[in-house]
Amino acid sequence: MIATDPITFDVKAQFVLNEKQEPDHFIEMEDGKPIYIYKINLILEPPADAPKPQRVTFLLDETYYQPVRKANMQGGKFVEEITSYGDFGLTAKLQAGEYIAAQSAHLSELLKKSYGETSPNAIKEAIQRIEKN
Repeated sequence: MIATDPITFDVKAQFVLNEKQEPDHFIEMEDGKPIYIYKINLILEPPADAPKPQRVTFLLDETYYQPVRKANMQGGKFVEEITSYGDFGLTAKLQAGEYIAAQSAHLSELLKKSYGETSPNAIKEAIQRIEKN
């Protein structure tokens, strides 16, 4: 049985950036209108005071081909790359030792938290496009 404990952790979402340091994306046309599809990293950095994390799972919107993603450790963080054109709710689950913790948020909230108010215009525009869809 896995115990639940108030392990706190921070989930972030960051755009994968192109050579111009703008959000990497591709465009698909839908009903004659462009849909911007962005490459985004979901990132969970385990807290230093928590037991050693064994697994991080991201639960995406059910419309994703694989809505349950097991993240890989990269440089001390768990990272999973996704693509998205619109906003949706997601949940991150961290299993550390006998404990499991979960945190839910909308993708746009995580992006705003990562970039703040002073982000470049290209980032702000990308977040606005995601919020509208």
